[in-house]
Amino acid sequence: PTGLDNGIAVPHGRHSSVTGIAGAVAIVEGEEGISDYETIDASAVKIIVLTLANDKAQTPYLQLMAYISKKLRANDGYRQLAQCSTAE
Repeated sequence: PTGLDNGIAVPHGRHSSVTGIAGAVAIVEGEEGISDYETIDASAVKIIVLTLANDKAQTPYLQLMAYISKKLRANDGYRQLAQCSTAE
């Protein structure tokens, strides 16, 4: 499962065709979120952070995953992100 807690999901993939690391962030609209996603605390997913990386570059990929987890969990970062209404 790629669900963390507090409504955060971080699906990820690695493939040789990817150059560097790419990603996208989605905020799920509506109060319900995605309830059938496997999160640690069984919370409905409101934030999805997709990451794609080259399958040979292990260290930068692991650093990115740790950074995402830390930033979203620290100081209610996930709440701040979920309240965004524009990409900016």
